[in-house]
Amino acid sequence: DAPVQMEREVAALRQATGASSSRDLETLLGALATAAPGQTLGAIEFNGRELRARGLAWTPEQLRTAQSALRAQGLALTQQGDAVVLAAEGAR
Repeated sequence: DAPVQMEREVAALRQATGASSSRDLETLLGALATAAPGQTLGAIEFNGRELRARGLAWTPEQLRTAQSALRAQGLALTQQGDAVVLAAEGAR
């Protein structure tokens, strides 16, 4: 399957050069920090493709603003109970 092989080769290149991708923990944390300035997280979980964060005290308007800003970066932010989940669009 050519797309799978291409993704695997790009991931290997990225790993060899130390470049990050939109699915890396560091990238997702950085994007969330930018979207939530001044907020302190209570807990985070990362499963290799999505970041789950708890403890953000966002109003519905702040959540919508963050979702729009992150969507422009190719990331999807959803609220699930007391947590927000951030992942590269199409990675979930």
